[in-house]
Amino acid sequence: MGLKTNTFEPTKNKFRYRKRSMYSEAQQEYLNRFGKHLEMLRKRNKLSFRKLAQRCNIDYSNLKKYEKGEINPSMLSLIDLAGALGVTTKELMDF
Repeated sequence: MGLKTNTFEPTKNKFRYRKRSMYSEAQQEYLNRFGKHLEMLRKRNKLSFRKLAQRCNIDYSNLKKYEKGEINPSMLSLIDLAGALGVTTKELMDF
């Protein structure tokens, strides 16, 4: 069973992400575990939300949502996060 990517609907240049309740229990657990791992890597590198977001060109509020397990990051976001944290994408996803 694969984890689905973000589904969004463009509305006037804004995106609406799936609400937390739309993920299955297993998917939500996966997102929560990823978020905790991401937070640990960010803190290990002594980076604030804003600093890491700036390095990745990701909105810092989305970064917070990744760490809280509220939204599912895209593959491109994962690649950018890994680069900014100085780890491989495999290490980023190994939690």
